[in-house]
Amino acid sequence: MKQRNFTPKLVSLVTSTLLLGSISLQAAEEYGEMAPSQVSPEAWQAISNWSQDRVSLLEYISDNDEEYELDRYVDSLIRDYRDGEMLSQAKALDQNVLSAWENAFTEQAPEDNFFFTRYLIQFKPTVFEKWTQQQKVPTLSQHLELNAPQLYNTWHKEYAAPKHKGLSILEYDRTLPSDILAELKELLTKKPIFGPKSQCSCQMVTPSTSTNAKW
Repeated sequence: MKQRNFTPKLVSLVTSTLLLGSISLQAAEEYGEMAPSQVSPEAWQAISNWSQDRVSLLEYISDNDEEYELDRYVDSLIRDYRDGEMLSQAKALDQNVLSAWENAFTEQAPEDNFFFTRYLIQFKPTVFEKWTQQQKVPTLSQHLELNAPQLYNTWHKEYAAPKHKGLSILEYDRTLPSDILAELKELLTKKPIFGPKSQCSCQMVTPSTSTNAKW
């Protein structure tokens, strides 16, 4: 039996990147991108409130001592792989995948599929998401929705971001001022710079008081 003592608090899968839509690099090259846009601080806050969980699913698991459910999920992912295979697969997606390993799991070997998967989920969520898509395996939320529905439903109802509940950025908050709604609508209807096919693409959005972010 592997020793599975994890003292660091789980970090959120939600990054500072704000996504209104998701497309592959190939699709971006095929359909183009939108020109960069600058939004007001109020619109930026509305985007943040819509896209970010109040408490991430990982934080909720950790705060409620439900990490055994995370272990069950990891075990289900690694059962068909030899040690080291997942590391090589992740390296193919990102050569810098181990950049945070020394600060995360210094006493463990990254070739151990269990610890490496835990590391990906906690510290390299973007790479982990790419890996789940590549390997066609369920995400943590999909796994918990099926195997721990009470845990998942409580988190989803009380803490999940509006975007995870299927609410559009224009409908999640009925109290948004009309000028902010108009600003958001303008972003959503912005014309692409590479032709009419660019109906589902990325654009760079910068708040007028902060640094760049993409959604």
